Amino acid sequence: TYLESFASFRTKALSCMPEDRHLAKAPEEAQEFLTEHEETIEQYCGFLTHEDFALQNLRVTDKDLYLIDHSSLRFGNKYESWARFLNFMILYNRPLERALAQYVRDNRSEGENLSLRLMRIYKIGELLHYHACAYAHSDGKLQMLSKKRVEFWTNVLESLLDDSLVSEKVIEEYKRSRDTLRDEEEKERQKTLQRLL
Repeated sequence: TYLESFASFRTKALSCMPEDRHLAKAPEEAQEFLTEHEETIEQYCGFLTHEDFALQNLRVTDKDLYLIDHSSLRFGNKYESWARFLNFMILYNRPLERALAQYVRDNRSEGENLSLRLMRIYKIGELLHYHACAYAHSDGKLQMLSKKRVEFWTNVLESLLDDSLVSEKVIEEYKRSRDTLRDEEEKERQKTLQRLL
């Protein structure tokens, strides 16, 4: 299912941005990498996971932590939730992203560490599909913002395929570009996310 979904993300993203060679190359390599490690993906499946595990779906009241958006719960790879969270943290809390990734490297098996990496790649496929389609169906600043997002997540994907960290320079350049292209509604939404941190 993961391989079929990723293939669909890739095909749809390319159909929305057929001129983007960068977008064509990295997802193709990712598809090959996921296929090569199909058994590892399957080995860690059958767990309850949250497809949209990110700050906006967590609530803290006193000492209690609540997870919301239960429509995103399903059975799948045990690292799909963590993958979504780590990818999100690249932009919002890089030290936490690094710490959680290091925790898995230090305390889990090689297979589990690989499974997390595979799921991070898979979740970036979702992002590329979403932002490429947004690019195709928008214009002006929103289209430029969608293009920047596709470029950024393609860079992150390439880093994951190389098993390396995306550079701080790439992250900061993206944030600067993104912030100049956001409309007021998007800026307000992002302020809410920053308060959650």
